[in-house]
Amino acid sequence: MFDQIKNTFQFLTTDLGFELISEEFDDHKYIGAYVVIYRNDEAKLQLEFSADQHWFDCEIRRLIDGIPVPYSDKKQVINFNGLAILESNNNYNPSDYVVTGNSLAVVLQNVSQLLKRNKLILTTAQWLDADRLKKLQIDAMIEKFGLPPTIPTQRLDYFKEVKIQAAHFLRQKGFELIFDNSEQPPYAHNSLTERVIFNRNNVNIEIGAEDWRDGMHIYHIWVNRVDKLEIDFYKMQNTLANIELTIQKLVELTA
Repeated sequence: MFDQIKNTFQFLTTDLGFELISEEFDDHKYIGAYVVIYRNDEAKLQLEFSADQHWFDCEIRRLIDGIPVPYSDKKQVINFNGLAILESNNNYNPSDYVVTGNSLAVVLQNVSQLLKRNKLILTTAQWLDADRLKKLQIDAMIEKFGLPPTIPTQRLDYFKEVKIQAAHFLRQKGFELIFDNSEQPPYAHNSLTERVIFNRNNVNIEIGAEDWRDGMHIYHIWVNRVDKLEIDFYKMQNTLANIELTIQKLVELTA
């Protein structure tokens, strides 16, 4: 598998100035168990591939002072789907890049061609329009999941603010943030939906979304994995009200 990935993307090292810096196999940690990482210090970019016969991902991370930016920095990190969306103005066939609809070999070749078509992004200081990408991704989410137009933005704004307010409140109650999957690789098993966990004396308070395949518009508070609150943006499409309801529940749970 490593050879298949490296052979497909050999042009990165032979033509585009990248260096192969890491190979890792971990089927417990990564969805695509084989992870191969390339870096180009001159272009200030890192490319991370995660793949197996059932999964593929490629993340493109900018380097600042030689260090990859955090995965949570959505203006400086883009995955291959985002690149395809921008390149085509969201007019492409997503199944071209999904292993479940093709063999891994086909997906690897399709992504290889995608990267080659976007050579300037990989070899120069030219970068992507992150704001345009966000809008196109939201439009794609609305189309794919049939969501009302307001929900994708509201749910993202909700969780971003809830993380801040919950962290402030729970730290005052003696809880410590022990997990935030926005800082995990998007190809890690625990990264599919937004999630944070706070702990105090073996009590875990977890805030996060349902699996996107079941209900990406639904968030929960769990205490030691017991469901204590459900926030459903279909039922109440009001970001501020949902934030207030969540914090009120945290107050109740820690009283």
